[in-house]
Amino acid sequence: MQKIYLIDDDDSFLELLKNFFEEQQFEVFTNLSGENIIPDLMKFEPDIVLLDVSMPGTNGFDILRQIRTNVLLSMIPIIMVTGESDPNSQIEGLTSGAEDYIVKPFDLNVLYARVLKTLQKTIVKTRTKFDQINLLASLISIYKKRNYQIFSKLMENYENYPPSWEGFIPDLIIVKKDKIRAFQFESAQSILDESFIKRMEELSDLRRVNPKIEPTVVVRSRETMHQTENIAREYGYKIKFKLIDKKFKKTEYLE
Repeated sequence: MQKIYLIDDDDSFLELLKNFFEEQQFEVFTNLSGENIIPDLMKFEPDIVLLDVSMPGTNGFDILRQIRTNVLLSMIPIIMVTGESDPNSQIEGLTSGAEDYIVKPFDLNVLYARVLKTLQKTIVKTRTKFDQINLLASLISIYKKRNYQIFSKLMENYENYPPSWEGFIPDLIIVKKDKIRAFQFESAQSILDESFIKRMEELSDLRRVNPKIEPTVVVRSRETMHQTENIAREYGYKIKFKLIDKKFKKTEYLE
């Protein structure tokens, strides 16, 4: 079931949208004020957000920027839904990171079509990112219990990297005495990025910077693992690969 998060200070309009999207078989979450937006998005993991512009106390542009500057949530697609027809308002929304902008009043079926169009382009990437974040949180929990030092550029409450770190900064770094592991999370989608080869090259180079570092690519499927292993072999990259299947229990992840 696809998940949608609705933010609008008009209670009756919010209820109208909620009922409509539930009829379309969406799981719906609502917010009348835009408060607690970051914790809510982390908790509910929506596939898309519909965001009103004009609200008391704050406005949709501020909320949009708040989401877009959060490294864990920046990939969530956002459609601005507003009564503001001023072209400057639309320009601000689109240039601040909204995928689309629709002006009230509108036909609900038109809104639905635009939501579906956006989801077709983004849902796989969004869900893959949420999966990687959940995996990261699980690994951090495990390594914390084993008294490793934790560093992650994806988690706001951790430092990005250890002191005097040089070179590429992976998604997760764990340190215990002389053991240093550098984890990079990749997926079937991310390995198609133009930047993938560059990431692998820089990850591999970490061994040259510090021989104690163990560069490791973490994947979620055997097919992705085979593809990444073949690429590393072709280019001569010195990288380890770890398959962490979604069926694995938390305690089975890594040693």
